Amino acid sequence: MTQTEPNSDTDTAGVCVPLTDRRVLRVAGADARGFLQNLLTCDLDDVDAQRAGYGAC
Repeated sequence: MTQTEPNSDTDTAGVCVPLTDRRVLRVAGADARGFLQNLLTCDLDDVDAQRAGYGAC
């Protein structure tokens, strides 16, 4: 079965969900990239200002 058209407004609408158990942190400095590369499970070479990546600590 192939679907070529959205079947509801939710297929194309943006959704914002509060993730109250998650946090955003900022790491700065000369060693920041190396520190995060050693800490996270994602490869930071695949992440930039336009492309996020999933990772875990």
